[in-house]
Amino acid sequence: MPSTTRRALLASAASGGLLLAGCSTSPLSESESGPTYQLVVRSFDGTLSEAALWSPGSPFDDTRERALDTLFESGSVTATGYEPVPDGVYVERDGTYYEVATVLTGRERVERPVVRFDALPEEESESVSATRAESLPRVDERVAKILHVHERSGGSHPTDLLDDGGYVLRYPAEREGAYTASDPVERVRIHGRVYRVRVATETLAEPVYTAHAIEVAGTEAAFADVATASIVDETVDPATLPEGARDLFRRALAADGVKETRPFSDAFAALLDVLGLGDEATNGRHVLYGGEPYRYALYVND
Repeated sequence: MPSTTRRALLASAASGGLLLAGCSTSPLSESESGPTYQLVVRSFDGTLSEAALWSPGSPFDDTRERALDTLFESGSVTATGYEPVPDGVYVERDGTYYEVATVLTGRERVERPVVRFDALPEEESESVSATRAESLPRVDERVAKILHVHERSGGSHPTDLLDDGGYVLRYPAEREGAYTASDPVERVRIHGRVYRVRVATETLAEPVYTAHAIEVAGTEAAFADVATASIVDETVDPATLPEGARDLFRRALAADGVKETRPFSDAFAALLDVLGLGDEATNGRHVLYGGEPYRYALYVND
């Protein structure tokens, strides 16, 4: 069974589409006889090997690509303030497959630009000129969105990207962006609010991370076994299930899945059991059913 850390990375790939799109753990239907349990199954897009492999994601593609190149050229890569490559991901290089181990190796005092947003009064925001956040490069727009959410939450939005309410420009692409340019952005408009931009260079004690690559497979076929072990939560042989449970699995592939309230039918109970599901809402799980991979989730309306 995959580790929690790796499953989180693989499923997030928010990004790789391993979670069931359009679903949440919010109530989906009403029932007078207690909670409604909804099982949803989806066909798996692509192969498990493709899903398991990590690739750099925007907005830091160049930084990640350079980090990977350095990792394989030098045997390791180090970065201050951020992980050069996420810990626990799988990568491929020249037909060989590796797992990246990224560890904390120290702490260093460095100078970094820190961006802060000061909200302008609403009456002033309507007439003042400002750069729209969506017109900024993605790396700079990301900073604006994070600071906007932080301000709107009254400073309660938790993120380790901020230091005393300011966004620390840690990545090279951030430090070379719109906030530190020779003609920097002075005001930003986002979701109807306008912020005055302040940038100051501060000395911070930042963690130092070092990444190494560990070979896990020398062929595509061998890596397929690694990918299966890292992603698949349950393996089910349909022949071992009663016909009713097999029918429910097929029906769960429909848009709304299948729903039941307690007491469960024997078929529904049997299917939940082999899928490793209980009474709690669960998302982002994977089953090898009849040799084919599927994604599945259980939603509970209390």
